[in-house]
Amino acid sequence: MNADSMKTVFISVPYGISARNILRCAALKMLSREHRVVILSALSLDPEFVKEFQGPNILFRDLPNKLPFAFRALRKFLDIAEGYYFTGKSGIRTLQILKESLRHDLPGSFQRRRIIGFLLGWEPLLSWLRQWQPALVRCDYYDRLFEEFKPSMVFLTHTTALEEFPVAFYGRRLGIKVTAMLHSWDVINTKTGLRGAVSPLPGRLLPLHFDKLLIWNEIQHKELTDFLGYKDAEIEIVGIPQFDVYAGGRWTPRSEFIKRYGGNPDKKTIAYLAGNPNMLPKQIEVVEHLVQWLKEGRYSSPAQLLLRLHPGLDTNYLLRYRGHPDVLIDEPSIAFTAGRFSSGWKAGEDDERHLAEVLANCDVALNVLSTSTLDAAAFDRPVVSIAYDGNTPMPYYRSIARYYDWNHYQNLMRTNGLRVARSHEELLKHINGYLANPGLDAAGRKEIIRSHCFKNDGKAGERIGEALLKELETAAPSKQFFGQKVLN
Repeated sequence: MNADSMKTVFISVPYGISARNILRCAALKMLSREHRVVILSALSLDPEFVKEFQGPNILFRDLPNKLPFAFRALRKFLDIAEGYYFTGKSGIRTLQILKESLRHDLPGSFQRRRIIGFLLGWEPLLSWLRQWQPALVRCDYYDRLFEEFKPSMVFLTHTTALEEFPVAFYGRRLGIKVTAMLHSWDVINTKTGLRGAVSPLPGRLLPLHFDKLLIWNEIQHKELTDFLGYKDAEIEIVGIPQFDVYAGGRWTPRSEFIKRYGGNPDKKTIAYLAGNPNMLPKQIEVVEHLVQWLKEGRYSSPAQLLLRLHPGLDTNYLLRYRGHPDVLIDEPSIAFTAGRFSSGWKAGEDDERHLAEVLANCDVALNVLSTSTLDAAAFDRPVVSIAYDGNTPMPYYRSIARYYDWNHYQNLMRTNGLRVARSHEELLKHINGYLANPGLDAAGRKEIIRSHCFKNDGKAGERIGEALLKELETAAPSKQFFGQKVLN
């Protein structure tokens, strides 16, 4: 493209998983062929990260998480007030469960947030408070950044990450296009309430009403139109970009893959994709039974267990099984974490291929309320989700069982594409059923792909690229100089 017609787009990448989802798909190459792309990320300090994504028309800058004190203070109140308001207004079942969980777990915090929400959580006052954000978030770093590059568009990849909010607010204040992609299937119904999904901290709404929002599926489309007032023209369904690698891939032969771990290719492989320990604190009790059943020969076929540790959260207690003859250990990289890193990136697509090969070469996948159910369905692999607390049941609002009443997982369960185990006995029963007949629930797994993944055709990244290029056609940088004159 002629240099005179080349535009600049900022892509903000706060976490490793954001890079995995967006930068590794086709969209980055499509954009950089025609325009200048500035990747904003803490990982821009990591040579391996830069090595993987560098190319013509691609530049790197930091995405700082040190934001002005006044902005952070305002956001603390807004997170609570918006969560209170949205929980009541939307009526989303998940948010009601999270509210009651907060009441049971932290009654003091619940009362404080309820008071703040009652005082601040009404629309006219919220609108007035939100208007202060662009002014309070202003800082020298972003003044210089926007002045240097004069972007025509910004694109956010993890819409509830506070580090990205300045990018959105600067873009809106300067009159350029502000676009984003929802980073997960449950953003609207688990990340937006009085309490976070697996954290006592408040949830967080999207920073603003985006000019264009790219999403995974029709379910998210309905959530955005029903609860956040988006119009059809402001939304584009593109699918799941990190699934592109799954389509038509050639995977390491099973015998070779299993032997890497010291396993036996002739045995059935049960992949346990470790759950969030905050959701299932006594996860070890479930794993102990899985291992004990190996020793007792209680599986319907000779089997081995592949334990994949949780990405980003501490499940290292599972390493105690390293060395067991029928237990294999797998440790994912930071590309699967929703955490902030400035180093430790592993260049190349080995991460994507590795998870794919785990699923392609297992016989049954076990998880705990996880997106990995979608990954497994992409490979037509049977899935059992664990919905009990271990050896001793917990009260509902402290139990893993409550998470299975969340809207997004209820949508998944209605496909009949997975089994849910609510006891040790049910877990063993479902595993053995799938080992004996892996075709069980195959129609349901196809429905998971249809309803949740849009198209499993390997072209989600291309659709993202096409959508962003189309937005850039009508995007223009601010007509004024990026400095005091514009921002004041």
